[in-house]
Amino acid sequence: MTTNYHTSIPTSPAQPANAETVNSPLSELDTELVAQDGRITVLEGDMPVLSGVASEYYDGLGGFSVPSGTGSTNGHIIQDEGVDQTQRVKLNFTGVGVSVVDTPSATEVQINGGGVAASIAFTATDKLLGRSSSGAGAGEEIPLTAAGRALIAALDAKSQRTLLELVDGWLQDTNTWSYSSVDSPTGILSVNADVTALIGKGTKIKYNQSQALTYYWTFDASSAASVGSPTMANIGTPTYAAGKYSNALTLNGSNQALSITDAADLKPTGEFTLGLWYKSAGTGVAQMLFQSYSDNTNANGIHLEVTAANVLTFGVGNNSAADSTTLTGTTVIADGSWHYLVVAYRNNLIQIYVDGVLEVSGYTETPTYAATNYVQIGVRNVAGSNVAATWVNGQIDDLFLINGYALDEGTVNAKYIAATAQGTGSITITKQAIVTAVGVYSGGATLITAYHGTDFTLANSTISSPYYSNEKTPRGFNTSPNKWSVIVTDVQNRIQSSPATTPTYYNWTSIVVPIGAWRVSYRMIVGITATASSLSYYGTLSTSASAESDPEITTFLRNNYPSSASYGMDFVMTHEKVYELRAKSTRYLNIAANTAGAGAISIRGDLGKTIIKAVCAYL
Repeated sequence: MTTNYHTSIPTSPAQPANAETVNSPLSELDTELVAQDGRITVLEGDMPVLSGVASEYYDGLGGFSVPSGTGSTNGHIIQDEGVDQTQRVKLNFTGVGVSVVDTPSATEVQINGGGVAASIAFTATDKLLGRSSSGAGAGEEIPLTAAGRALIAALDAKSQRTLLELVDGWLQDTNTWSYSSVDSPTGILSVNADVTALIGKGTKIKYNQSQALTYYWTFDASSAASVGSPTMANIGTPTYAAGKYSNALTLNGSNQALSITDAADLKPTGEFTLGLWYKSAGTGVAQMLFQSYSDNTNANGIHLEVTAANVLTFGVGNNSAADSTTLTGTTVIADGSWHYLVVAYRNNLIQIYVDGVLEVSGYTETPTYAATNYVQIGVRNVAGSNVAATWVNGQIDDLFLINGYALDEGTVNAKYIAATAQGTGSITITKQAIVTAVGVYSGGATLITAYHGTDFTLANSTISSPYYSNEKTPRGFNTSPNKWSVIVTDVQNRIQSSPATTPTYYNWTSIVVPIGAWRVSYRMIVGITATASSLSYYGTLSTSASAESDPEITTFLRNNYPSSASYGMDFVMTHEKVYELRAKSTRYLNIAANTAGAGAISIRGDLGKTIIKAVCAYL
């Protein structure tokens, strides 16, 4: 292809002394043209087959467009990294034959295109060959169509998304997930595909579900609820002034509050969430924020209030003075600033949040409600009369109640950070769970049993954005054992007088252990009164309420007392074992005496809380 366009210096006759100096640049050009010829040959071999349709142009760099600087649509600049910019060769498919033209800025090699098309075009069926994804082996064909290019972009986006998923430990599942059933405390989900190779025991999952509000008050202009239809009545003349969001219920601390006619939805006994924004205008006195409560003989219901110590407290009553529970926080909230206060109740676990952070939690009884129940905002009423020194002095805004679901820590925290009004729509909750069993793929579906911990419950509603992870700690997954435990507590003194000595087991407390692998333990203080100098006692966790079923989790104690005089003694029994259950099982905490002379035997929850705990062993 390349031809020398000058004559070599003859040896005869003798040449002028400067002949070599004149001819040297031409020799260098010869050398460069030969090298360029090799590059052009390689380029021609790499160029796609020409179709004859002038629509796209190959620029030698993987793109298909007319490069700037060609001056026409039928020229192509082929970049050659072996020469400087000013020496770049320009190929024009226009002339006849081959010629070399020197210009001040470049050396042009003009090549006859003949019948060759002036451009490179592709049809919808043309393919572009590229290297395989590994960089070696067979090539891959990518359609050079709009759809093909969209495919390339989608694949690139997917690769980026997959990289992010690998970084945070979660992988999205594109199958359809749906609610199947609930076998408390676990939920069963259905997936319309065989996912048994991806999801197994111990797999973490997360997904989104929406939760509607039961009641919601904006207090923008009145006491009327924006969600729900409660019957409201003023106590005194409450006002509505600028608050956290628009206006807020504003109370004077002496004679202003709201009363609500009692209704079933205002007396939650299962899961519930109560939340509001509060700003104090006074300190050092109790202030009842919300109550659905009475205390005609014993405490019944629930109540949320600020104590005289300016901290938050929440109480639960179940018609027994001994079994009523109050949890109290430590953060001062009567300080003239707005605070976001939320109480969530699930499976007897109360969790109190202040400004999006868990303040205090603890197990309590299931609330009960008296026939006459008082529902009020802004003042305590326990027996039909408003109680002095419990009036709210400040503002309450954006109050809501969900009867049927307890919000989790992540959702509460996100709501606080967002700092926006609750709104009347549903709350989107990202729920997490640990898989404890996976069924076989049958009938077009795989059933997944998952424990949702203390913070989540599977609802009978649409599931979206399902993810799974087989990592130990995927990003955002709370691995605190307290979040993945079933706990039963008792604070009563449970006494059995004159126990039989065969031995005979006595029971007052039990726990339901879900399907899956669990680290089950118990701790109790056992009390005895006796006259015999030597006594034997047993404590166990059993599938029977009146017998031992597993000696490996039985504690045995023998007491040798120096005399047979009447005496009493208290001691701690504790044990632990890992169980893997194919179905949920009730385990009973039993005690027994095995020697005559025991006057009484008891579990002394009043001296130290009796605890039965099952911690998910897949953590």
